[in-house]
Amino acid sequence: MLIVPPRPYLLNQKAFPNLGILTISSVFKQLGREVEVIDFADGWRFIEADLYGIYVSTPDVKVSVSILKWIKAKGAKKVICGGPHATLRPKECLEFGFDAVCVGDGEVTVPKVLNGEKVAVGWLKNVDEAPHPDRTCLDLKTYDFQIAGVQATSMMTCYGCIWHRCAFCCRPPHDVLRFHSAEWVIQDLNGIADLGFEGVMIYDDEFFTYPQRDMKIINALGEMGFTWRAFGHSRF
Repeated sequence: MLIVPPRPYLLNQKAFPNLGILTISSVFKQLGREVEVIDFADGWRFIEADLYGIYVSTPDVKVSVSILKWIKAKGAKKVICGGPHATLRPKECLEFGFDAVCVGDGEVTVPKVLNGEKVAVGWLKNVDEAPHPDRTCLDLKTYDFQIAGVQATSMMTCYGCIWHRCAFCCRPPHDVLRFHSAEWVIQDLNGIADLGFEGVMIYDDEFFTYPQRDMKIINALGEMGFTWRAFGHSRF
């Protein structure tokens, strides 16, 4: 059972699904595990499971720990965590009561946790080895984001950020900017189109950083008829 904490400070908690959790769902399924994902923005719900995973970013620490205590009180035996705060403060997460912590990329660390490591550390060298997000584990139609009147969902085409120095952001020392290939991204776009979406929000911190690759993606977006949006600095 993978849990996305509620985020009441957002204007709309159900604009986009948590892509990190969707990717970890794919990782568990590749390992032969049955997975259920619950977004607690829809309300807290307990399901019996062998293993629970909670996403922890720094603004969500208090509510994530509250969820941890809540599911432990209901009988959860093993609860792990991952995400930006877990990556930066793994010892603190163990002190909160998590049984194991994923530091870095879950694609590498989840198998280590399943093998018994309490603090699993790892980073993908080739991010194309990562599975595509499991967009079937949640009803994406319950998320509400539109671009120019077209229902859209989100995707990311790289790991990390070109700026890598903003004070408010997660900057783990081993995390460097790593790009998915245009081919990997286009496969992801095909999956999004198969779900009936006509709009895509590219949620990279800065999309226009790899022109040769980016133009292939942009051309594919046009050929596939997507309405799309991305973050891009004006000087690019």
